[in-house]
Amino acid sequence: MRISQALNAIEKTRPGILTSSEKLRILSDIDKRIFLEVYLPHENPPVDKFDGYDISTSGKRDLLAIDYFANSIYLRALESECDLKCADTEMYEDSRLLFNAAWDCFARYWAATHKPKGQKDWRL
Repeated sequence: MRISQALNAIEKTRPGILTSSEKLRILSDIDKRIFLEVYLPHENPPVDKFDGYDISTSGKRDLLAIDYFANSIYLRALESECDLKCADTEMYEDSRLLFNAAWDCFARYWAATHKPKGQKDWRL
């Protein structure tokens, strides 16, 4: 998923709630977490470094989560921030729960399919 795809998708479900810079900050925070918590502890991460996103970042840039999980992770995170900004606590709790479930699935998938750094035998 590209940055522009995530930004366009959230505008279809929660239009006009977050500014572009707010949305980019959220995407950047998620990808920083993916880089540090999911990719970096394993050998051969798909990226060597992550510098974050800002208003000058190209919309054509790929986000870090693999496509199978990207829609669930990024859109649920953006939706939950929109719900929080609108003070809709029920919707926030629901969208955050969906984000957390997507995050857990992604992190578990990555850990199950990639060798941790420094371990010789990582599978039973």
